[in-house]
Amino acid sequence: FKWIVKDISSSGIQCKKCSTGTGPLVPVSRGTLSFLGRVLRTHVTELQQVKVSKEVGQELEKMMRRFVDFQLTRPLKTMVFLEKMEFN
Repeated sequence: FKWIVKDISSSGIQCKKCSTGTGPLVPVSRGTLSFLGRVLRTHVTELQQVKVSKEVGQELEKMMRRFVDFQLTRPLKTMVFLEKMEFN
């Protein structure tokens, strides 16, 4: 059972079954949603000790990159460079 984050501009989360499929959607696992809930309930000084699985880390990275791109209205040159380095 997968969840999706709706288009970043409208924010919110829906189950895949209920989604209208409009805009760029980001699939998110239950583990990632659980982690985000934990972050909201945890003091920032305690977050250093939190470990996440590779899947959760990758999903969080995708969500954050899309959010930053949306907020800035254009991609950061640094992010483009880092993405190129990651694949080489």
